[in-house]
Amino acid sequence: MPDSAKRAALVGNPAGIGTSADPAIALMRAALPRLQQAYQQYSQLTSQEQVRTGKLARALFDVYRKYRANLASVTLWGLADDDTWLDTFPVARKDAPLLFDVALQAKPAYWSVIGMASPSPSASASASPTRTATPSPTPSPTTSSTPPPTSSTPPPTSTTAPPPPLGPCQITYTIVNQWPGGFQGEVRITNTSTSTVNGWTVRWGFSNGQQITQIWNASQVTSGAFVAATNLSYNAAIAASASVTFGFLGSWTTTNAKPTAFSLNSTTCTAA
Repeated sequence: MPDSAKRAALVGNPAGIGTSADPAIALMRAALPRLQQAYQQYSQLTSQEQVRTGKLARALFDVYRKYRANLASVTLWGLADDDTWLDTFPVARKDAPLLFDVALQAKPAYWSVIGMASPSPSASASASPTRTATPSPTPSPTTSSTPPPTSSTPPPTSTTAPPPPLGPCQITYTIVNQWPGGFQGEVRITNTSTSTVNGWTVRWGFSNGQQITQIWNASQVTSGAFVAATNLSYNAAIAASASVTFGFLGSWTTTNAKPTAFSLNSTTCTAA
């Protein structure tokens, strides 16, 4: 099928990519109007309704996957709510129809799309136990005794080495979220030196074949397993004792181990 025909099948008549007897196509025809209505009223949906909307979107992509040989492409218009065109002129609505909010935090529909339960907030700490007063012991009668001999051997000197000093920088690598085949990571650069860093490039290597697919607050160059993340114009300077953070989305297969070695402008950093 030519590319133009494929696009027509997807855009002009999405249900036309398969046969009407296919239950998946029937599901798609029923889901499209419901999704359109949900997107127009997304800011008014409850969390449960957002989850159902995410499941509908996931079902649509299952159909696209089934008929991928008939499709030229499927385009995702934006990632976070501030990417949507629905709140721009001449559209007057203020909608939030995408999977991440403006702070790039996953919304209920996102967890529904990937088939995982939304993480619950940490349980509050339990109350401290009530301290019970312990009665003082009854003093025993004093008996005279010969004092023990005084030892002339001095106590042994501790041989424990002090912790090594911090380098001129410290890198904290955090896996914020993880799901089958993907994850969200965050890197915090702390300037532990006494002078300002003007312009920075952080380098590290992945040991399990991970790949960065999107990055924010930095620009990224990848060569095989090695990553170099460089500052943008607005976060190039890091004052002494200050920090800068950037984040990214990535893919993984069998293992997603955290990197352990980092450098800042070719200087080795301490991994937190």
